[in-house]
Amino acid sequence: MDRRERYVNIYSYIQQMIDTALLQTWCAMPGIVQSFNAQDCTAQVQLAIRMQNRDQNNNWTDINPSPVVPKALVYFPGNKNYIFTFPIEKDDEGLLVFADRCIDAWWQSGGVQSQLDIRNHDLTDGIFFPGVRSIPNVPSNINTSAAEFRTASGNTKISFSDAAGIVMTASAIAINAPVTVTGNVTAGFGTADSVTLQGHKHTANNTPPTPGT
Repeated sequence: MDRRERYVNIYSYIQQMIDTALLQTWCAMPGIVQSFNAQDCTAQVQLAIRMQNRDQNNNWTDINPSPVVPKALVYFPGNKNYIFTFPIEKDDEGLLVFADRCIDAWWQSGGVQSQLDIRNHDLTDGIFFPGVRSIPNVPSNINTSAAEFRTASGNTKISFSDAAGIVMTASAIAINAPVTVTGNVTAGFGTADSVTLQGHKHTANNTPPTPGT
């Protein structure tokens, strides 16, 4: 017997340690919203991939239920002056990304902060990016020639493109502000203060019009 066979393969032992450490390192994972707190912009998010463990027979088995991140920060596009928000609802899908270090102090106070806890890639330091979808939840009729801001159904949307400009589609549009138009206006049938656009009359010399004309 070769005496070297009496010793554990050091390289296999090191690799096993590395693999064990990697299994405890959280980087990114799809998640499903359980609840949303609009006051602090956080959500409870359940991991969409079950963890696994080896049983006594060395077989891999699922760990149920899948862990829930109790307070993940929710990402909305924007900066300090502008922000684009939308409702976050139960069962919304997205991507959880886990910070390299503890983010508690930064989240609470902003600015550059010291770590409140020495932890790495921890489940409690999750940031949720809504909108990453599984195949059953991919929206239909995605526009491949224009950018769109739309509902999932596509019944209400604003489309942007160089070819068509801005196109709005909706059952109703409410504008709560004065409107200034510098270009031409083309209108179909409609009313303005109960006067049809086709039947209204202009008066000379800025004389106030008679109501209903």
